[in-house]
Amino acid sequence: MDPVIHQALSDLHRQGVSPTLARLKSKTGHSFPMPVLIQALKQWKANPQPLEAEPALKPAEPTAPAPDLAAQVAALQQRLTELEREVAELKARRD
Repeated sequence: MDPVIHQALSDLHRQGVSPTLARLKSKTGHSFPMPVLIQALKQWKANPQPLEAEPALKPAEPTAPAPDLAAQVAALQQRLTELEREVAELKARRD
């Protein structure tokens, strides 16, 4: 069975809604041929096997503290000043 169809059938099952061809077609976005949907619905009704719900996301582990941003900004500003000076020198040589 196509995973998209299986997911749609599982969703309907979790909602407590009886899967029908119309509901399945609506849930899958009309992207499957009717014979495929009919076959999947027959398989489901013969042996419903809902997908397990997605596990809840665990909170992220704490990471190392962020480096001192002020020091990084100061270093970048110094580098920018140096580069601007070099550009000015190169322009002066060219002229």
